[in-house]
Amino acid sequence: GLRDHVDTVVIRYRLVGGPEGAGGELQVPGDVAFARIPGLVPGATYHVEVHGVVQGQTSKSYSTQVTTGSDDGREPPPDEGHQYEMEVPEGTEPHSTVAEAAPPVEEEPPSRPRLGDLTASNVTPTSIQLDWTVLEGSFDSFTVQYKDAQGQPQAMAVDGGSRTVTVPNLVPSRRYKFNLYGVWGRKRIGLISTEAVTAPSPPREEPSSRPELGDLTASHVTPTSIQLEWTVPKGTFDSFTMQYKDAQGQPQVVPVDGESRTVTVPDLVPSRRYKFNLYGVWGRKRLGPISTDAVTEEEEEEEEPPSPPQLGDLTASHITPNSIQLDWTVPEGTFDSFTVQYKDAEGQPQVIPVDGESRTVTVPDLVPSRRYKFNLYGMWGRKRLGPISTDAVTAPAMEKEKPPSQPLLDELTVSHVTPTSVQLDWTVPEGTFDSFMVQYKDTQGQSQVLVVDSGSRTMTVSHLEPSHHYKFNLYGIWGRKRLGPISTDAITEPPKEEPPSRPQMGDLTASHITSNSIQLDWTVPEGTFDSFTVQYKDAQGQPQVVPVDGESRTVTVSDLVPSRRYKFNLYGLWGRKRLGPISTDAVT
Repeated sequence: GLRDHVDTVVIRYRLVGGPEGAGGELQVPGDVAFARIPGLVPGATYHVEVHGVVQGQTSKSYSTQVTTGSDDGREPPPDEGHQYEMEVPEGTEPHSTVAEAAPPVEEEPPSRPRLGDLTASNVTPTSIQLDWTVLEGSFDSFTVQYKDAQGQPQAMAVDGGSRTVTVPNLVPSRRYKFNLYGVWGRKRIGLISTEAVTAPSPPREEPSSRPELGDLTASHVTPTSIQLEWTVPKGTFDSFTMQYKDAQGQPQVVPVDGESRTVTVPDLVPSRRYKFNLYGVWGRKRLGPISTDAVTEEEEEEEEPPSPPQLGDLTASHITPNSIQLDWTVPEGTFDSFTVQYKDAEGQPQVIPVDGESRTVTVPDLVPSRRYKFNLYGMWGRKRLGPISTDAVTAPAMEKEKPPSQPLLDELTVSHVTPTSVQLDWTVPEGTFDSFMVQYKDTQGQSQVLVVDSGSRTMTVSHLEPSHHYKFNLYGIWGRKRLGPISTDAITEPPKEEPPSRPQMGDLTASHITSNSIQLDWTVPEGTFDSFTVQYKDAQGQPQVVPVDGESRTVTVSDLVPSRRYKFNLYGLWGRKRLGPISTDAVT
């Protein structure tokens, strides 16, 4: 056999008849008699080859055929990601054996984890550091696969808490492709991949003498980790390997780059003695080991939690046809949060979360004249205390007022006719409208629409052509109905001579602000304008235009939305020119 006669045992395995890369390599210390190979396919046959390495020389090779176990109909066939293991005894003759499937995990994790990106960094001639992210959830472990310089598949197992690993013993100036799988229960999830090229081998002089390992010491001992430190009194190493056996007696290997003099070994068991062996890798030789023993600390006893808090009384108040306010007391202690549970009108359970500081909540969207039962639970750590309960009946629905009678439009007249504008005036003898709409056709025959607020009874239509006949239709908007139209005709005046100098606009300010309207005021320090237009965007982001006659210096913009910032642009119309804008912002 190889045991106790070699420094390292190398186990290579591949799936018989499988695709290229369906295998791997595992290295264990020479004093180990068994090795577990994870990530195999159930009911499949593998070719396994075992040989030893003594001072860099390869020993005699042993081969065998191994078939992994199947479920024999006891459970549905596992998918490719299931974890199967086979034990390969270190023997002297080839033989066949059946690998037993690892016992199933009874409970699946609550949600399937997801791998993110895999990147390479800290590239040296003989090693590459791999880093990866986990976007969601957590994995039990990871497996890194790649092919060595001889094209043989290699595999490295990494614990589930790690997000980085250094792949040692690579060849300088060679491209490697690395595949990372996440192991979650019985499933192998992934893969994510990256490629990297090792750095070229630096020209180095043959050392006069080989390097030496100094002392290995343990420090920063916790219940689950130990920090190891070592010295190199002479020379330099390419890399190091730290070897130890875990709580199950399985050998573990932690690769370390050649520049490091310290490493922290995680995932240990409290109050357990561990022996650590450190080897230095120098060229193709493995020197050492130097060793040390350390005992992890005892697990800290958790402090006794305080006594659980208590819920007091739950009462209902401020009852309306569609809402009820709930109030409660906490006579002792504090809760992390609360949940209110009840059933809606269709009998479906509803849950309202409430923060731990609150003592009141309003339950909305209820049905009038209906009895509801409310249960309040207090969340304290992982415990749900309670419930305390109360019943309440929503108020009856209020009778809706009958809508007012339909409003009426009256006469539409024209005044203040200029070459480019016409003022329209109308009356509403009965009722009120929500808004008004003026329609007419421009000189190209295209329909134009102007919207006016419900309080207006006049508007100036600008941007008209001189000496042109226009017909104007006015509609009243009432709810979803458009009433009317009432109509009138007008002819714009002939063009006037251009004034000697164009007018100037001054400042635009906002005042008399309410929840749904803003009054705008402006100045004209020089000259006169034919008319003005105020432009802004409504709550839906649609541009709106409010025309104003040239004599006015103020206008009220209505139908706005409360607590919203508006930007208003004012343009002055002077002949065929539009001057400006001047602007201001205001919040309703």
